Amino acid sequence: MEESDLKFTLTYAISLIVVIFVCVILLKSIPSLHPVLVILVGLITAYLFVIMIRYVMPTFETTASNMSQYVEYSIYSNLNDLGYFNIWPPVFVVLLIFIILLYNGQIRSGFNNMRRNM
Repeated sequence: MEESDLKFTLTYAISLIVVIFVCVILLKSIPSLHPVLVILVGLITAYLFVIMIRYVMPTFETTASNMSQYVEYSIYSNLNDLGYFNIWPPVFVVLLIFIILLYNGQIRSGFNNMRRNM
């Protein structure tokens, strides 16, 4: 993998969560701190966290990528195995039309007219 090829991985997601946590703690503990300084501390924290994860766990990104691919494959294969999956969109449309008619009062007035005619 080239260093210029930037991808959003689990490492970056975790580092963003750590940065947000650090910035919130800084802003709550020192409210008079300048916002630029908070951003700089957050960026430095993110950089150090990414370097630490890459040094301590060098296979973390590939393992997370493999797990992500496995989960995606599992979800897609389970959706393909559903036999009734192709039937649900028309049922959903009929249910939606029924709810709209019920909300507008069209179905209730139809029942009232039936009672009057009897």
